[in-house]
Amino acid sequence: IDDEVVATYAAKKLSIPTFIEAMKEKFSGTYEDISDIAGTSAYSSCQWVSKDHRGKKLGRVLDHLKKHICFDYLKCTNNYTTISEWEAKQSDIKALYS
Repeated sequence: IDDEVVATYAAKKLSIPTFIEAMKEKFSGTYEDISDIAGTSAYSSCQWVSKDHRGKKLGRVLDHLKKHICFDYLKCTNNYTTISEWEAKQSDIKALYS
């Protein structure tokens, strides 16, 4: 908005097995068996919204846009994201950009 970055969002074609193998190299823990997931997958994540623009439905708009990017543009059949302890550190990351 007026040359100001107010939110960041990532979306890329990335197979779930490739993502999980990379996660296993970095993080120990329990990983679910996802061998039955077929099709082409995309990873996406709303990474940050400026504190001045939170609560204004921007996240909802970005989520809707993500669906078009993942399913219409990238032609994927699956879309996934992660939720982890990293989310608890979001406030530290957001502070860098606020």
